[in-house]
Amino acid sequence: MKRITSLFVAAVLFAAVMTGCGGKGKSGGQASYPTPDKPIKLKMAYDPPPKEVTDLTAIEFKNFVEEKTNGALQFELYPANQLGSMKQMLDGVLSGTIEIVLSPWNMLTTIIPEMNAMILPFNIDTIELYWKVVGGQEFRDRMNALTQKKGIVYLGTPNGICRGLITTKPVRTPEDLRGLKVRVMDGPIYTDMFNAWGAGTSVISFAEIYAAMQQGVIEAIDNNPDIGVLMKLFEVGKYFTFTNHIMHGCPMVINQDVWNKLSPEQQQIMIQAGKDMEEFSYKTYIPVGSGFEDIAEKDFGVTFINIDSATRQRWIDMAQPVYTKYRGIIGSEYYDWFMDYVDKLR
Repeated sequence: MKRITSLFVAAVLFAAVMTGCGGKGKSGGQASYPTPDKPIKLKMAYDPPPKEVTDLTAIEFKNFVEEKTNGALQFELYPANQLGSMKQMLDGVLSGTIEIVLSPWNMLTTIIPEMNAMILPFNIDTIELYWKVVGGQEFRDRMNALTQKKGIVYLGTPNGICRGLITTKPVRTPEDLRGLKVRVMDGPIYTDMFNAWGAGTSVISFAEIYAAMQQGVIEAIDNNPDIGVLMKLFEVGKYFTFTNHIMHGCPMVINQDVWNKLSPEQQQIMIQAGKDMEEFSYKTYIPVGSGFEDIAEKDFGVTFINIDSATRQRWIDMAQPVYTKYRGIIGSEYYDWFMDYVDKLR
């Protein structure tokens, strides 16, 4: 992560963030702010395992903030669902039992329906476009407005990963997927998406995926190559299809009452760290991802499948009912704004 020699001062952003934070709890006085002598400990929890890009970025965020606050803010990292399921972690940050979580878009949709816009199939179709979307100030302002209504503050999105399919047989077309049982993450949009392609779905806990595929309970997993390697899923699923049907990400949010305990300077450091971690993740994703693909081929014997433009269009066309349904769920105002915002960045 790029090291900053002085604090980034952006009056407009600072005012926007702080204005939304006064409704739930009041910021403490100067005497109560964390100091190096009396630090605050912040638990940060997330789903991906150690050594995955999300974990690497969380470490960078931790190191940056601890350094810039001289240890007044200290972090304890809990990857790989150590503090519970994704739902339990989200409940934890809402209640304040966990200070910070990196919660996937699909999980945030359970409390903020507008988040479904980020995982409409094939809408954000390249990793470059994804980072333009999440990196824009207009997007950050919208995210802050949405999250603060729920008692959390948005700090940034530390990962963006092209999702594909780990399968037990080759899959190139939607027809190849028809009738197969696909493990998906929690959230109705994933079920609707794969049902549109003719597949059945199953929401199985992350710890049970390997056994489920090994035993034939599922025949496909919606995920990415690094997880296939780190979780050894490629031992039981020998094919990976680069559908790139969504760009998966885990926005970082902090409990608002905890946020209000920090000094304005400490909050500003957190905001800057959130921006820097996005840059770090973008630069790290491609080389790290390529390394995992090499391991998958050499050590696991995985066959990678790319789809041509005509086949890709068939996937897109069959997913159109999802757009119709989710415009109503997301809300027409936010949906129309988001689609226009993405189109301008293409």
